[in-house]
Amino acid sequence: MLRAIGFLLFSLGYILTIKKTYENYKNEKNLENLMELIASVFISIGTLILAIAYMIG
Repeated sequence: MLRAIGFLLFSLGYILTIKKTYENYKNEKNLENLMELIASVFISIGTLILAIAYMIG
């Protein structure tokens, strides 16, 4: 359960950075910022799924 809480907090931290990353992409519109935005979204979704899996199993 403690590991699930850790993954949940990690996911929430990444979710909070998505807004800043989106604003960076919106201002500059280059490929590097787009890839960083996509990576932030995937990492936050992945860790959220991992936290749910640890809570269930």
